Amino acid sequence: MKVYPIVVTLIIFCLTISVYGQDNMMNKQMNPVEETLWKMENQLWQDVKDHNMDDFKNHMMAEYRGVYADGIMNLDAEVNDIAKMKVDEYTISNKGFSMPADNVAILTYMVSVKGTYEDQEMSSDHNSTTVWVKKDGKWMVALHAQSHVPQKEMSRQN
Repeated sequence: MKVYPIVVTLIIFCLTISVYGQDNMMNKQMNPVEETLWKMENQLWQDVKDHNMDDFKNHMMAEYRGVYADGIMNLDAEVNDIAKMKVDEYTISNKGFSMPADNVAILTYMVSVKGTYEDQEMSSDHNSTTVWVKKDGKWMVALHAQSHVPQKEMSRQN
């Protein structure tokens, strides 16, 4: 019995597994919950852009809170604030996802928004967090928070 062919076969096998593992890490697949929640998050932004507040509110918990530099809002205040803005475009990037419990998911991301707020031009970038809670079999937003990203920080994140 020759040891050389066995060693070569083992090396090729190990290299194949190693390359396959690296490829999987580089092309990370989202789990079904993560994929669903990102679709829902994008739809919420589209609802804001389209001023589709009925659909927007259907994804919010009654206890919803929004946390921003200018204050903390309940759902009614959030809807009133959205009425003052016109979103021409938005882009979501730098996505993060975690599930600290089976019924709680946290999305983190950067959103770039262009449009107007109270008829004043608005173009800004924000680090954002949305906390989704699964209640009675339905994923709903419990908390959304945004903080403005200064231009200096933007260059660090890219």
